[in-house]
Amino acid sequence: MTLMQGSTAVPSLPRRLAAATRALCHLAIQPRMEFVSDLTDALCIPSMARMAGRLEADAEGRRLLAERPRLDSKHVDFEALAAMPDGTLGREFVRFLRGHGISPDSFRHPVDYFEDVPAYVTLRLRQTHDLWHLLTGYPPTTCGELVLSAFIFAQVGAPSSLLVALLGPIRYGFGEKRLKRRIVAAYRRGRATSRLTSFFWEEHWAEPLDRVRERVGCPAA
Repeated sequence: MTLMQGSTAVPSLPRRLAAATRALCHLAIQPRMEFVSDLTDALCIPSMARMAGRLEADAEGRRLLAERPRLDSKHVDFEALAAMPDGTLGREFVRFLRGHGISPDSFRHPVDYFEDVPAYVTLRLRQTHDLWHLLTGYPPTTCGELVLSAFIFAQVGAPSSLLVALLGPIRYGFGEKRLKRRIVAAYRRGRATSRLTSFFWEEHWAEPLDRVRERVGCPAA
């Protein structure tokens, strides 16, 4: 049995749980963001719909959904951001991407059984993921992703982020001192930070990164 939501039928819950299990197995072998996306696509239809509802109930959220900004090379002039003064959000974002060899076009669209608005919300979360890294100061390392997942779960409530934050340390936490404590601290920090899901990053490229952190109540880790 399937449910109809987007342009294709939503797989049944057993099929989505099987897909989530496969994604977790892949993550246990190799921690890659595409497997996290698989996990999100399998588990997060309800949570993305709830987040879309929260955005629709908020003035800035409605504006975001109306304008639907994109963070990729077709919609953002990354060379212009790179030319901004040191310390600005735009300059530091480009420095972060280039320093870690990350392409702004690397995040895929959600599967097509997501409804229109939750699909955009999911894409927005993926495209702003590295801005969340930059803002929080959590590095794009395996353990940094685990810590950021706890922060994201506090902000979004996505089951995929919770699973990564809880199960990741079992597989990748050996030798990492105080990792569980850092994960708990990241969750609390995510709860204390203003909602980033409706934040218009694009309107703050020229602003100092430290001022952006102050604006949303999230000092660097």
